[in-house]
Amino acid sequence: MAISDIYKREIEDEKCSCIICNKKVVRRFSGRGIGVLLEAYENFPQHMAGSTVFDKIIGKAAALILARAGVKRLYAHVLSARAIPVLVQYGIEWEAGSVTDNITSRMGTGMCPMEQCVEGIQDPETGIALLKEEMIRLQGRKREKGA
Repeated sequence: MAISDIYKREIEDEKCSCIICNKKVVRRFSGRGIGVLLEAYENFPQHMAGSTVFDKIIGKAAALILARAGVKRLYAHVLSARAIPVLVQYGIEWEAGSVTDNITSRMGTGMCPMEQCVEGIQDPETGIALLKEEMIRLQGRKREKGA
């Protein structure tokens, strides 16, 4: 079994949500949503440049982060069709367990809010700025509901 198959299986079996491999260094991340990938980009930018990423779910929002980070290869267990043009534009080789039209919200009530906020965006830096704003907005809403 190839090493990449082992990483794919870890993602598919939900042992972690994201694996980033660069040369001989492998970092594993667990958590939900795009925040995991954004945190990896902010904390380990040198590690992401030129890397191979294995992730559970990649939509356009995540693809913009990968593009900005300089990722070279991607395996997504589930990949949004909206992410593919970004991956192609930025020269990221990709493979997917399955391709879906949209990434849905956690509640299953419609499109993921992160996907909505970058719907018309092609520039990774602009996309990341919008994603950060949306995450802050959503965290504020959660706090208001909990108060």
